[in-house]
This record gives sequence, structure tokens and C-alpha cells, in this order.
Amino acid sequence: MIGLMMMTFLLFFAFVINTGMLVNAKINLQNAADLAAYAGAAEQARLLNSISFLNYEMRRQYKKFLFRYYVFGNLAQKQFPRGGGDETPMLWSPDGTLMYNVPVVCIVSNQNDNYCQMSKLTKITIPPQTLLDNINETLRGQLTEIERIRQDHCGSISRTNTNLLIRWLYNTDPTLEVLPQNIASDEQKRIFALTKGISYGLGLIPQELLLRLRIKTLEDYINARQEESVTLERAENLKNSVDPASKERTINAFFSAYQTLGEHTFIDDSIVMDEILPNAGDQANLIRLSDIQAKFDTYSIELELGPGQAQSNAKDCNPLLTPVPVKTPVVLGVFKDRKVLTYYAIRLKAKARILFSPWGTMELKAYSAAQPFGSRIGPEHNESAFLRTAAPPNIPPNVAAKIVGKVPNLAIFQNDSAGTGKGWDKKNVMSALYQKFMAPGAPIQSQLTQAETDRAMHAAMAPNPWEGNRYNIMSDMGNDPMFRYFDINQQAALWAPIFPPNKISTARNEIRNLLDKLFATDVVGSQTGTTADEVEKLKQALDIGMSKYLTKLLNGQGQGGEGFKVAKMDDPFTTDLRDPATQPPQLINIAHDIMMRDPKSFKTSWNEVTRGDFREQGRIGYSVKFISFERLVSNMLPSDGIEPPTNKPNPDAEAEGDIPHIKH
Repeated sequence: MIGLMMMTFLLFFAFVINTGMLVNAKINLQNAADLAAYAGAAEQARLLNSISFLNYEMRRQYKKFLFRYYVFGNLAQKQFPRGGGDETPMLWSPDGTLMYNVPVVCIVSNQNDNYCQMSKLTKITIPPQTLLDNINETLRGQLTEIERIRQDHCGSISRTNTNLLIRWLYNTDPTLEVLPQNIASDEQKRIFALTKGISYGLGLIPQELLLRLRIKTLEDYINARQEESVTLERAENLKNSVDPASKERTINAFFSAYQTLGEHTFIDDSIVMDEILPNAGDQANLIRLSDIQAKFDTYSIELELGPGQAQSNAKDCNPLLTPVPVKTPVVLGVFKDRKVLTYYAIRLKAKARILFSPWGTMELKAYSAAQPFGSRIGPEHNESAFLRTAAPPNIPPNVAAKIVGKVPNLAIFQNDSAGTGKGWDKKNVMSALYQKFMAPGAPIQSQLTQAETDRAMHAAMAPNPWEGNRYNIMSDMGNDPMFRYFDINQQAALWAPIFPPNKISTARNEIRNLLDKLFATDVVGSQTGTTADEVEKLKQALDIGMSKYLTKLLNGQGQGGEGFKVAKMDDPFTTDLRDPATQPPQLINIAHDIMMRDPKSFKTSWNEVTRGDFREQGRIGYSVKFISFERLVSNMLPSDGIEPPTNKPNPDAEAEGDIPHIKH
């Protein structure tokens, strides 16, 4: 009996130890699965944040172009509100009588000889020929030569304005190092010298193109196809693959689980992780971004020679409103399809060593799912938020047929729009932005330095009240103890490759294909007509320029220190015109409440944290939370807050049998 009792006690003891170790192993496995799901969702959240910041940078670059087009291009007009303005619409006019109705690029080199404020440059009156009057003939000869020079200058002025506008749209030489090497004539050199100071930086279209490509790469990384049967060996191979960044979600998730399980209870080579995601062809269906496309007109002033005077051929120079349309839609931003839910779900299996198990090692499995939440990539809107309808006068029917009929504009204030007399199309906005050319307390100068133009453009790109709850805006405003985006020079670096490594060799062909689409229709039109040859030359120049710039990016020598894989962004709220070693960042100050200043107006991401000082600071970007499989597979997780998502997971037969029994 003693022997039987001892055996019974030993069996009970073994049962308790066995059950305890089994329960402990199961808890550890579930914890590891939870951390794996959280790590994968955190990687998704990081990529979503990067996409949202790049998306807002696309809008900022559009505002940079607006500033050039609206302010640089028009400040020579008599009607431009240099000294102040009210809430009324801008009067786009050279002299207050001839109405353009649209912003028009017109640059002068001498404020005392401002043709931009004239509705006509009158010809020189040359006296009739008198063969017997030598003095008269000498005077006629001099006046005729002056008239010839004046007419040549009319053509030069035309080329200056149009070339500058095209450079703002298409420039691929941000430091303007290559362009002077291709200038042969003295006239072109003079034009370049005149406009160089306000031409630095990539043009709108190349800049938006590169930013969209960066977003596309990150989008593809989020939609990387699901990995199955991921073991330690498989995870190590993913780390050493050609493009480990595309598998970072899987790598981080697996190693989070692997390190959590420890070295003793579970057998290393038995740990297997399977991702359970929605499929869409050869990719997962976790995010769908839609482009916000716009085609629009821009205008410059060219001077057209009128009919010649009898005998002397003297001609008036008449200002000619010349459209430079962007007729193939340009992507100015993206928005996320809210019916496509971004989430991460996994199954984790491992064999546990159980001390008194009569069956040896026991295979256990656990499921977990997590989701990025709390921020936005948007807003969901169309070109009407970026353009206003405009019908400029005095354009012949054959030219009017070539234009789009809309010009760039943006809303600025809450409940604002991009319509006529709204947003940038207001006197007080133009006046306030013009004042940013000047240092505080400095008098208004006729000539602007590079520092002044940089300061003004940076201020024009500052966040506006309309954007506060519509965009995810990178910011260090407030005393956030959790995270800082910008360095001492108020610049942030964001990992965002233009192309993944497996596409670098074909990058130029990819760019060329995009340019073919962009130049599918006429790019430049004028009242004198633009030939197909001129359009082809512009396309070739852009192709060559983009190729050279990609080479610079590969060497880390892009604009502002950008690289092929790294995008650089300036702090949109502060100015960097200071000594960073001795001065703290200075908040940009613009009149008329054009700029947001209160962090609560734009730090509007999820912020239900316990600590009041953290909650008071506000939050930017996506957070991560666990979600239940029951809600995930039953479409009870509306990503837009209203309708169920359209991308349920696609589990295998084993998971499909297990998921209905998961209660956590």
C-alpha cells in the first residue's frame, strides 16, 4: 500500500508539473504571438506614417509652386498688394484696366522700366524719310536701330517669362549647375542670370513624380504578399535577401516571437509562423491609395509685335497672355481607400518540452491580430480642391481650345475653398506672403537676395488652418516627451526609396514610361502655336535631366541632401534662418491667420492616454491596437467608422477551422 500510495502521489505530482508547464508554455506562446502581431502592425503603422508625411510634402511642394506663380510671377504688376490687402479677390491686371483674370508670370529686371504695368509698349515714332536732310536721315538711322533693339528686347522678354514658368514646372537641375553649360547665346545667359535666384530647386512636376514614386514603394511594402511557414532559417534568409525592407514586417514579427519564447521551453527549429492576410494576386490587399490628379493652365506674358509702320517698320509690342497648360493630369497627392482595412494577423506554432509528458514534445499554436489606427492619409477629394475655374479674356478660339480652363489654387482657411476669390486668390493672402520676403523691420527692396526668397517660400509652405484635421503633418511643436522628428537644423530624414532594389536597374525605363504618359498630349501651348518638335525637346530634356538627377540621388547628392532611399523634409512650422548652435527654432509668423500655430489644431491623431501631460500634447500619426479574430472575420471592424471593410483575411483550412473557436 505504501508503494501504491507513493506511486499515486508521484503521478499526481507529475500531472501537476506537466499541466503547469503546459499552461505556462501556452501562455508564453500566446504572448509571443501577440508581440509578433503587434510588431508587424507597428511596421505597417510606421510605413503609413511615412506615406502620410510624404503625401503632405506633395501638397507643400504644390504650395511652393503657387508661391512662385502667384507672388514671384505677379509682384511687378501695378495692382499687386505690396503694402496690404483686404478680403477681396485679387485683381490680376497690369494696370487696373486690362484684366487677365488669372495669375500671369511677368518678370522685370528694372523697376524703373516696368513693362509689366503697361497694356502696350508703344513703338518709337520715326520721322519720314527726307533725302536732302542729312540730320533727319542720321536721326532716322539712330531711331531705327533703337527700334530694332526694342523689338529684339520684346522677344527676349517673351522668352524670359515663358522659360521661367517652364523651369518652375519642369526643372530637373535643382542647383542650376548643368543648365548654364548648355547656354550659348548672350541673350540666354542674360535671361538665366536674371531668373536664377528664383529658380533653384526641382520643378513641380519632377518633385511630385519622385514623391509619388516613394509613396508607391512604401505602398508595395505594406502590400507585400503573406509569408507562410516562416522558420528561423527562412527568417534569416529574408534578412539577407536582395530587398529585406520589403520583408521587414515578417522579419520583425517572427523575431519578436522567437526572442520572446526564449531558449529552454521551445525547440528552435519547431517555431513556425504563418501570416494570415487578404490576398490580391501576387500581393496582399492591405492598403489601396488613389491618386489626386489635376490638369491646369499656367500663363506667362509674351510681347507680340503689331503691324509695322510704313517705311520704318516700327511696331508696337502688345502684351500677350500665353498659356502653358499641363494637359496630362499630374498627381498632387493620394488618399487611402477607407474600406480597405490595414491589419496584421498571424498563427504561431512551436513544440514545447514538457518534463513528464508521456508523449514527448507537444506542438502548441496561438493566433493573434493587431491593427494600425488613429490617423489618416487623405483627405479623399479630387482636383476641385486644387484648382479654380478661370476663363482668361482675349484668347483666340484656336488657343482657347487648347487650354484646360482651370488654374492652380488652394484653400487656406477653415471652410475655405479653391474657388475664385478664395484661398490664394485673395489680396490679404498675397500681401501677407509678399511681406515674408523681408526680414523683420527691414524696408521693402526692389532686388531680392537668395536668403529672402528662401525665407518667403518656406513661409508660404507653412501649414494652413484648412489642413489641420485633413493631413498628417510632421511637427515638433509642443514639448512632446515621446518623440522628436527634426534635428538641430530643423530637418527630418525619412526612409522612403524611390524604387525598391530589384527595380533600380530599370529605374530610367520606369521614369521614361511615366514621362511618355505625361507627354501624351501637348505640354506647352502659345498663341503663336507650339510645334511637336518643341514638345519633344522638352520631353527629352526632362528625360535626360531626371536620369542625371537619379544618379545624384544614388550618390546621396540630391536636393537638400536627399538620397535615393532617404527623403529630407524641413520643419513646416519653423524657420531655419538662424544659428542652430545658439538660437532655438523660431516659429514662422504670417499675418491674417494664414498659418496654424496651436498644436491642438493639427495634433489630432488618437490620443486617449492616461497621463494628462502626454494627452495635452496631442498626437501625430498611427498607433497600434490588438483586434479580435471574431471582429476581423465577421466584418465588425469598419475602417471608415461606417461600412465594413472589403478585405477579409484568407485563412488556410487549418486556420479556418480554428478561428471560430478563438475567444480572446
